Amino acid sequence: MTGRPSELSVRQTGTATAPRLVVTVVPRPRTDVDKQRLRQLLERLLGLRIDLSDWYQTAGGDPRMRVLADKFRGLKPPRFPTIFETLVNAFACQLGVQAQAGWAVPADTGG
Repeated sequence: MTGRPSELSVRQTGTATAPRLVVTVVPRPRTDVDKQRLRQLLERLLGLRIDLSDWYQTAGGDPRMRVLADKFRGLKPPRFPTIFETLVNAFACQLGVQAQAGWAVPADTGG
């Protein structure tokens, strides 16, 4: 934190209805300010404060959406700490999709 690289490891314990996160940080935060910044970063990256209950209620009204909502319960869209990292990820994913599509064409045509 505070201008130095850190490695984060997050794992979920508990149950689906009462989850807990166990966070390991190397090196450990030195100050209360670093701890607060880390908490804010995790809340943003993992969407910890996003309430999806309205979405689950809406999805529950459609049989196909209900199956998906149940299967992926708790999953939230990826979020990134900075706009730079968001753009890098978007470009990398787009390149991956284009490469997969490019390799699929010869396979589909027997080439």
